[in-house]
Amino acid sequence: MPVLPSLRSARWIRVLAILAVLAVGGGLVSLTAPATEARAAAPTWALAAGATLQPGQFLTSPSGLWRLVMQTDGNLVLFSCGTGATNCTNPYWSLGTSGQPGNRLTLQRDGNLVLYSPTGRVAWATMTNGTGSTNVFQVQDDANLVVYSGKRPVWSTGTPSTYAHVSGRAVGDLTSQNGRYTFGTPGNSMHVWDRNVPIWGVNCPNDGRVDCDSIAGQLVLQTDGNLVWYQPGRNGGRVAVWNSGTQGTGRTTYLQLQNDGNLVLLDLWRRPLWSSKTGLIRRVR
Repeated sequence: MPVLPSLRSARWIRVLAILAVLAVGGGLVSLTAPATEARAAAPTWALAAGATLQPGQFLTSPSGLWRLVMQTDGNLVLFSCGTGATNCTNPYWSLGTSGQPGNRLTLQRDGNLVLYSPTGRVAWATMTNGTGSTNVFQVQDDANLVVYSGKRPVWSTGTPSTYAHVSGRAVGDLTSQNGRYTFGTPGNSMHVWDRNVPIWGVNCPNDGRVDCDSIAGQLVLQTDGNLVWYQPGRNGGRVAVWNSGTQGTGRTTYLQLQNDGNLVLLDLWRRPLWSSKTGLIRRVR
């Protein structure tokens, strides 16, 4: 009778099943998919096309030294985190859009990076629409915030050595991104240099109120949007000896040394308000 072979086959099937269970339980066999088949997690330093940075969320540079936070007050702020990324409290760049809680940052599929209010109103944009449908916005280890179309940068903030943005603070030395031009404030004057040749500057004025022997002068980007040079006074305090005339333009202005040697004060939409080559520029409304 053909019963014995079938019984023998059934017995072997049971034995093989038991061995398989023991192998899995003992870790000899893995039933999980290979790692190469797992879906890759989105990088924490980049925003892909179609993605949104919601209030309270942030991007961190690959090294962890810089953190870009979409704050709950509506402001987008880049913080220096220091060693180990444990103390991200020093602001280096911001949009100055606080007071608008609920703002969110979206990299649209048309290539434009846009800050939207909770009602959908455009509060700010890089104006890079039409540059690509797969653009990526990155927070780099050099503190540069960049929108890339492939490998081509279509918008960037520059690094802390090329701009001064957080209003209310003194402006330090700046360098153009191509490295050719520098801007310095040695203490009693300020100049833009083309290598070792000064191409623009403001010297201490012949004013009896001003102590031009002091090297404690400072260029300050004020919270009202005005760029002001202060020099110590002979009778104490400090005297405003020069300004850009851009008061009232707000705390979203920032100063940048361009690759052509032009020192430019721009507003939130990157519209020029003042430049070292042309002076005061009428604000575009």
